[in-house]
Amino acid sequence: MKQIKSDFSFTNARNAEHMQLHTNMLEVITPEFATAQGLTERYNVYKAAEGNEEDCFLSNQAFEDTPELQASDRTRDYAFYLVANVVDAYEKYAIDQEELAAGKRLAYIIRPARNAAQKGYAEETALLTDLYGKLLDPASAPDLATLHLTEAVEAAKAANEAFNTLYVARSAEMASRATTATMKELRPKTDAAFRELAEAINALYLVNAITTKDAEKEAALGGAIDAANGLLIQLDRVIRARLGKGSGSTTTPEEPSDTDKEPTTDPERPEPIDPENPGGDSGKDDEGQDLPFEPVDPNPDEEETPSVV
Repeated sequence: MKQIKSDFSFTNARNAEHMQLHTNMLEVITPEFATAQGLTERYNVYKAAEGNEEDCFLSNQAFEDTPELQASDRTRDYAFYLVANVVDAYEKYAIDQEELAAGKRLAYIIRPARNAAQKGYAEETALLTDLYGKLLDPASAPDLATLHLTEAVEAAKAANEAFNTLYVARSAEMASRATTATMKELRPKTDAAFRELAEAINALYLVNAITTKDAEKEAALGGAIDAANGLLIQLDRVIRARLGKGSGSTTTPEEPSDTDKEPTTDPERPEPIDPENPGGDSGKDDEGQDLPFEPVDPNPDEEETPSVV
């Protein structure tokens, strides 16, 4: 006997997968179908629940990393790379002894913040704030002037402060949103509304198969059941592929959250982009993170090439 798998577990679905499944479900179980089968009330409850979840999801996604915040972060990354890479070049390859010495002293100051652009937003801000404070200290002023970096460091400091202004504004908005519904709260409501509608469709199909035996009704209900199960099977395969499991029921619990978890990237921020290699795979570490550009060795035929500190 056909029936929608109303006991399907959505626990391991990521927020995007969960929202998309229910969005697609409402495309195969249409309002016209619900009206024809006398299921309008349950359909409307399900549609409203799915709508609330979608609004929450899209709002969270837009809030996590706005294009403005990403652009500001990229600008400060570039400004940092410029200063760090110029200092690297002077430290390693300067032929003027005064410039070489200045490069070594500034490189020593920069070294603790070397991976700043690969950190989360808040940590990067803290590292760069400390770094620019030290670089703009009067004690470092002669070295910056020697390498013609005074204006570049001031611009980098301003870019970091501009980012932090946006970030603080976003944090204030986060506080104002603390009382709104979350995905963790909304997902179970959507699932419950779906199950009520699915069980009603299953009951109608069973009654028709046993008593009414209306061929047109059987075709309509059976088509909806097949389409709904197709979506559930597709989601099950996606989840199993991610969890490395074979066929069967996905029963291992995984706590849903407001931000989908990714195994290799920081969910708080996008990967920094190397300005010397914005689209390629080189210049990244083993985890795919962008590294500052390393100056090209002008003497490639020598046995030893100075390493990046």
